[in-house]
Amino acid sequence: MPHALRKNARREEEAKFADLQARAVARLARISAPARQPAEVAKALDEFDNRSRARLVADYPALVICEEDEDTPATIVDMSEDGLRLRFARPNYLPASILIDSPAFKGFVVAEVKWQSGAEAGVAFDHLWTQRLAAPFR
Repeated sequence: MPHALRKNARREEEAKFADLQARAVARLARISAPARQPAEVAKALDEFDNRSRARLVADYPALVICEEDEDTPATIVDMSEDGLRLRFARPNYLPASILIDSPAFKGFVVAEVKWQSGAEAGVAFDHLWTQRLAAPFR
């Protein structure tokens, strides 16, 4: 890989990390979070959910941090080793990478959005980004 391409890829990775870090810091700096209310029940979307891992049914409140100034309340519907399914009170547009803050986890979890349909979304955990984001807070 030519040096210029490696340098550009590195810049893009640093920009992605800076964005995730800015969202986490902004979330931590807020004095009060929106009320955590359970989302209304949506229709089952099993045809979208083709994860190969066993899933555990869950009912945890979560805040999805999409932007520096925006928290979206959600409910974690089920979880596996690789990811989880989120349910929202109403349909939401999610960016490619999100931060999830929930009592189900210790700290923030970084996830990649794999699918969205109506008021539900499936995400895959990004363990490397989560560890990198958590490092300064330890």
